[in-house]
Amino acid sequence: MPKAWNSFGRADFERLVRNLDIYNTGSIEYRVLATCCILLKTPLAKDAYIETMQRSLQDTEVDNARWLALNHWFTKSEASRDREYSHPFPRANNIKQILFDLHSVNGLLHVPKLAGILKASELTMLRSSISTYGDILAADIKR
Repeated sequence: MPKAWNSFGRADFERLVRNLDIYNTGSIEYRVLATCCILLKTPLAKDAYIETMQRSLQDTEVDNARWLALNHWFTKSEASRDREYSHPFPRANNIKQILFDLHSVNGLLHVPKLAGILKASELTMLRSSISTYGDILAADIKR
């Protein structure tokens, strides 16, 4: 978690939850919260990428191998920059695997459902300054 969250009080965490509960239902989808935390500093997926992803995968449900083979928009921004003498850490590939594990059911990932979460259009419609998934969580609510 970000270091800034160490100083969060109750009101800050309530705001974070409110940012995800846009219809005031009193609950949030844990997968959306986890996705925002996993992709915290990643730029939001553009509509063009979401459409390309759906066309590339072709099916509404895909297995792990097909998901991992896809070149995701966050691969470059989430790549680890290891020192010469260190063991490589495949951060972007690990993120792909974590997202698959989080969103798959019985070994299959439902592509349209994940696309809706990654697009985050409902979560960002009232806020103009959001550029990353972390911004969704920390944004002040503007009405």
